[in-house]
Amino acid sequence: MPRRIQKAETVWTKWSASKLSATMACPLRGFYSYALRTPKPQNPLAALGQALHYMFQRFFTPHKKTGNYPYQEVEKLLGVWKGFWWRAIQGHHGFSSMSSDPVEVTWKDSDQQGKMFGSGINILKGFFETFHQLRLDGIPRFNERRFTFDWCGLQLTGVIDRLDITPQGAILLDYKGAPHSRHDLETGLQLTIYQLAYEAYLRRKIGDNQPLSEMQIYSYWRNDFQDAPLRTENDFGMLLYYLLEAHEYFRAILTGKPVYRDIVSCFRFFSEDDILTGDITPRLPRGSHCRFCQFFTECRQWELKEHPTPQALFAEHRQAKLDRLTPGQEPIPFGQQPIIEAGGDFVAKIRQLPFYRQGDLFGNVTRHE
Repeated sequence: MPRRIQKAETVWTKWSASKLSATMACPLRGFYSYALRTPKPQNPLAALGQALHYMFQRFFTPHKKTGNYPYQEVEKLLGVWKGFWWRAIQGHHGFSSMSSDPVEVTWKDSDQQGKMFGSGINILKGFFETFHQLRLDGIPRFNERRFTFDWCGLQLTGVIDRLDITPQGAILLDYKGAPHSRHDLETGLQLTIYQLAYEAYLRRKIGDNQPLSEMQIYSYWRNDFQDAPLRTENDFGMLLYYLLEAHEYFRAILTGKPVYRDIVSCFRFFSEDDILTGDITPRLPRGSHCRFCQFFTECRQWELKEHPTPQALFAEHRQAKLDRLTPGQEPIPFGQQPIIEAGGDFVAKIRQLPFYRQGDLFGNVTRHE
């Protein structure tokens, strides 16, 4: 079957937690990262995080034939880490898996590569000590569980680091380098989307219909756990609010087509002026949200009015993808997907803050097997 180029509409209809968070933090960063997918060198800490996630996944993946877990001794785990890390450094593969493409990393110097390797040794020692015995309890575990499903006319996608299905309920575990702040623990978008993904999609698929009973953050730098409260209907209502705004903001600007006034009139987090001017503005003044941003040059170009319009950039990017079509690939027409008619039905509810009557949101799901 011919391979097809992804629809342009996915830029505003398909959302992950990282894409939504980046766009909420700074619309211009969200545009460059997820609409244009502008390649940038990887941050060293991000490379280390990807590599450790890969090792954590392997640690909790039993052998297909025997069902036994690998690395019964910590020395074997560290031996695999050594080979994986240095082969990634040498460009044999990326940092997310042995099958991923090599990536450029902004190393300060070669000493930093060795220091990161040593940090990985210490982290994996703590990880082994914490989780080795846990693997023997016979509880079903799912690692790096991907999901994609439709919710209120939008598509949500992501990867849950680990799900443990216990008789008392499912435990959702997310691996992080540093501990979560209180606001991330209680209202962070990532865990909100993950809980929604489990309850609306994964619960019946892999969870033996067990309810989600716990969400935890495992901080691998500290070898410590944090408990996160389960999200409420208010949190899911706020998530829908953010998604509707981000969807209409990108859709209206990048297509230049008429806006949906009932949504734009409710804007609280994005600039309605951007839609009128066809621009995407960075979140100014610059501050802590810029700490890890790799688009400072583009941000300055916008500030100095040397920035092409986002619509022109997006059209150029789209055309470049079509120009790279190889035989057997089919372009998908650039059209307008009608806005979330299901989501439009919720606009009236969204106006009525707080979002305390949205229990039916779980029913608006289409699963993607």
